[in-house]
Amino acid sequence: MTIQLAKGMNLSTQSNSNIISIMAEMIATMEYDAKLKKEILFKVDEISMEISRKDKLCYDVVNATRNNGDYYKAMRVWKQFRNEVEQALGELHKRIQRTRYPDEWSETYELLKRRAALHDDEVERLERQELLSG
Repeated sequence: MTIQLAKGMNLSTQSNSNIISIMAEMIATMEYDAKLKKEILFKVDEISMEISRKDKLCYDVVNATRNNGDYYKAMRVWKQFRNEVEQALGELHKRIQRTRYPDEWSETYELLKRRAALHDDEVERLERQELLSG
């Protein structure tokens, strides 16, 4: 009877150890997921602010006077900001791919991407128009 009790306790201890190990792994995974989610949300917010600045710069390009150099300065600054936004979107995409469920973020990423490209056509049209007239 004592031997059976000892065997049962040993089996129970091994079982508890396995359960604790599995729970620790689950908690670590949840913490990692939460950390990635926080990073992604922060990056989304950061990119959203950069897109707003880029939109304002687009307005500056559209309304700049061509003959005093404001247009070219505004265009240069806008292009630089556009490149920074595109680079930030690339970094965000990499972070999203590191998550366990990247599809959860695909809609957010696509919306940001579309919003970032919203005024690009307008500026490119102005640039073509400037090349044709110059």
